Amino acid sequence: MDNLNIEKIRKGLIASGSILDDYIVLINDWPMENCTAFIQDKVQMTNGGAPYNIVKNLRTMNVDFPLLLIALIGNDFNGKWIIDDCIKSNIDINQLEIINDSTPTSCTYVMSVKNTNRRTFFHQQGTNGLLDEKHFNFSETNAKLFYLGPLTQLNRLDTFNNNDKRTNASKVLENALLHGLETIVDFSSGKNINYSHIAKSSLPFIDHLIINETEAGLIFTKNVTSDNLYEIKQMANDLIDLGVRKTVTIHFSEDAILMTNDKNVFLQGSILLPEEFVKGSVGAGDAFVSGMIYGIHQQWSLDKTLHLAVCIAGMSLSHESSTDGMKDIEQCLDLQKYGFRQLKI
Repeated sequence: MDNLNIEKIRKGLIASGSILDDYIVLINDWPMENCTAFIQDKVQMTNGGAPYNIVKNLRTMNVDFPLLLIALIGNDFNGKWIIDDCIKSNIDINQLEIINDSTPTSCTYVMSVKNTNRRTFFHQQGTNGLLDEKHFNFSETNAKLFYLGPLTQLNRLDTFNNNDKRTNASKVLENALLHGLETIVDFSSGKNINYSHIAKSSLPFIDHLIINETEAGLIFTKNVTSDNLYEIKQMANDLIDLGVRKTVTIHFSEDAILMTNDKNVFLQGSILLPEEFVKGSVGAGDAFVSGMIYGIHQQWSLDKTLHLAVCIAGMSLSHESSTDGMKDIEQCLDLQKYGFRQLKI
């Protein structure tokens, strides 16, 4: 695929997809139906959605490149909160568009179980469901990377075009490639009747696919567990064969596997953190992607990039919210003093 504007000096990240407010609700135990769960602390409002979390993480990591969001928000309290927060965080919102009808800004209630650190999401799609191909214009950007996600959770971008049986998201990604951007994508862990078809439509236009083992399983309609490293490796191989252009990374709580388009494999265990360090896991996946994005942007080696990604993910576990536990890169790398899990395929 020929790129346009290749003479540009590229720097920065454009992030788009699911932008929302998270309401973090800490409970002791997950209730049975028709039963009560008691909220253990004040409900916390914070940033949510992978693109938003990623740019917030990168800002706290003190990266030296521009961060821009492309998104839709509602004309409501939650939308205003996002604008104010982005301004405070020095995140470019020139392409953050307000929808002036009754469509609400997307939000998610994150039910986090204190005893297990597991979380369940109750999500209102709101304005995110209106994000479409027409909202993206890459003709004047000098950004280096374009992140889009999570796909399978964005109504209009996940819609298939009847003429060529491709999703709108795949066309946005192709357009980004044509304008010289490197594309990075992840998928949602939520169920979607067309999950596999939506995912496979975009694969040939993704440079770097970064997903967890559940999402990998959903692409292939399999129930995958993190202890089956051989099957996870095989799925990474299959995703490369289906068209991913450069790398596939599948991460899970114990480990991460990265496979390149020439089938080289990198394995990185997660950090052996003290039990008292871990406060919540709601932002761990997005933090891992944040570390991967930094390494890709800086053109680090893949093993060094994976190493950073698990350190960034580990630091995110220090807080109940998605990004409030993040620190600068040196502090995140300092977590390696605890050691890494040693796993073999």
